[in-house]
Amino acid sequence: MSKLSQLKKKVGYQEHVPRCSTCAYFLQQQLMRDSMPGYFQRFCRQHHFEVKAHACCDNWISEKGEVLA
Repeated sequence: MSKLSQLKKKVGYQEHVPRCSTCAYFLQQQLMRDSMPGYFQRFCRQHHFEVKAHACCDNWISEKGEVLA
């Protein structure tokens, strides 16, 4: 086990945590501005509003169907 792996285990590091970007209802679109890639619009299809990629709500559901307890 590498030093990095040991440190991640020691501090309880988790890569796959609930957040909008891992939700089944998350939609990300790249919008154009003057025919150039402008910015990404991140949208919740369930609640119909723009979201932050690292935010999370109580209705989060994973692509596999897991829910928050």
